[in-house]
Amino acid sequence: MSVKPVGAFALVSLRKIWDERTRSGVDLTSKFLRLGSVDDKTLTEVQHLQLLGRSLRLEIKRLQKNQQPYIHLRQQERRNKEELSKAIDHYLVAVQTRLNQGIDPLRVEKGPMVGSPTAKQSFVLMAETYDLSVFIARIVNAELRSAFSLYSRSRHEITSALVQTLRGNWNMRIVRTDIQSFYESVEHKGLFAKLDGNRKLSPVTRNWIRQMFDSYSTIPGVAAGRGLPRGIGMSAALSEIYMKAFDQTIASDTDCVFYGRYVDDIVVVYSTSTASRPKENYRLNYLKSALESLRLTQTTDTTKNDEGPKDSNSFRFNYLGYEFKLVSSKEPQVIPGVSVDLSPERFRKIRKRLDLSFDLYRSGIPISAIQLERRIRLLTRNQKLHGAKSRVYSGLKSANPLLTTNKQIRSLDNHLIKKIRGIAVNDPDLATRLEKLTFESGYQRSLTTHFSTRELAELTSAWRNQGA
Repeated sequence: MSVKPVGAFALVSLRKIWDERTRSGVDLTSKFLRLGSVDDKTLTEVQHLQLLGRSLRLEIKRLQKNQQPYIHLRQQERRNKEELSKAIDHYLVAVQTRLNQGIDPLRVEKGPMVGSPTAKQSFVLMAETYDLSVFIARIVNAELRSAFSLYSRSRHEITSALVQTLRGNWNMRIVRTDIQSFYESVEHKGLFAKLDGNRKLSPVTRNWIRQMFDSYSTIPGVAAGRGLPRGIGMSAALSEIYMKAFDQTIASDTDCVFYGRYVDDIVVVYSTSTASRPKENYRLNYLKSALESLRLTQTTDTTKNDEGPKDSNSFRFNYLGYEFKLVSSKEPQVIPGVSVDLSPERFRKIRKRLDLSFDLYRSGIPISAIQLERRIRLLTRNQKLHGAKSRVYSGLKSANPLLTTNKQIRSLDNHLIKKIRGIAVNDPDLATRLEKLTFESGYQRSLTTHFSTRELAELTSAWRNQGA
């Protein structure tokens, strides 16, 4: 039996949010029951049916197809799926009803410090109950992206396109910079002007955004009239809205052959083949001026403004976890082109995780040889994700697929060998097992490993706690 949508929040929209988050591996049921929901009774029923479904699927896998017990359990599984879907809809009707009745003003509260190597303050959006805050954030984020036709390119899309551009046979000038304290510097007045100018945004969404900023501005340490709260989903969409005109302006330059911005990291490639080339710092100054019009500033220690390689010289820069090196030479022993390796920062991050894994093993903190082996396996392999992301991988190769040289990979292996030798005397069997795990083989052969969501959280928690 279908449920008719009520008011501004149709059940189909809420169900889409629920299904997308569930397919991505998030256990909304347990999370909402633990942190607060509008209908604990119905959610408890949902949880019971979910557990029953998992149990039935395990039993079905053990049986031969077309046998009577198999057929019976498949029928029971279908009935359970129908009951589960009805229970979820029943719960979402309670969410829908509460949203349509109007809720108390949204609040923003401080969350944990996040990020590495420099930790930054994160924030959480709070409504009357935790589940309402999740649905509100998702509803606002979806409406913002639809109203402003936002499309955010992934890190891989940007870096892949950059590599193709750098392989082009033309003279080029590369400007690499990032925005200093980007989220903390976004000016509310300019952002609200853009939001108010879009008639596609509903009054409810506008009101929720205002409530979020009103609460955020009262938090000690937050600059008046500035900043986006890190950690709240809609902040990413709001930052894209704030930068959209800037992106279009820079990319539309007639000499611009590539423009990429990933949050606050920017790289622009200009052609210098024209007869009347602008002065050396013209592009950099133009970029600086465009950012200043938004009350934003460049981070000077990452800004790079150079022409591509000339003669036998090489030119390199770091961007989004990669180090790009351009080589052009008339000498026969030097191959012209672009090489891609891990950036020094990403290399140090992986090595720090490696060091922490061995330090924990030798420090007396309860950690078994199996846990150390699993951490090294996680570092040197790809991790196959579960749920709807069962065909998606994370890890060394999947996060860095564009490498054309294994220089940094081999350096990691050399460091791993030293660490293994340090424990070989006390545990030769463990050392023997660890010697079979190498970064180079894991990358070159795209080797994978499998961990449950809980196991993955346990293995990575020590790294996160140490900012690695």
